[in-house]
Amino acid sequence: MNNWRLLNPTSERFHCGLKKNTIINVIKMKTISIIKAEYVGNLSVRILFNDSTSNTIDVGTFIKKHPHPQYNKYLVEKNFKKFKIDLGNIVWGPNWDLIFPLEQLYEGKIT
Repeated sequence: MNNWRLLNPTSERFHCGLKKNTIINVIKMKTISIIKAEYVGNLSVRILFNDSTSNTIDVGTFIKKHPHPQYNKYLVEKNFKKFKIDLGNIVWGPNWDLIFPLEQLYEGKIT
């Protein structure tokens, strides 16, 4: 199943700066999502996106730099390994205790 977003040619933002009768080509933009994630050791995961891009993310270092009671339990490997893919993103915990912006995961750096 392909997820596609279309730029809305009728929106005010889309027409900003264009003359009223200008013909506009609508561009299809692919929505990026995570399709697979695997634990690779040292609290890191390798993530595969739906456009075949792959990145390894060191989540452990992020948690150590940003301690929080909600995140700290994922410094334990058995808890960390319980991540799942939900709605195209990688999440930890039933209530999405730990989640990162897709843009950062796609770029390979979480901040």
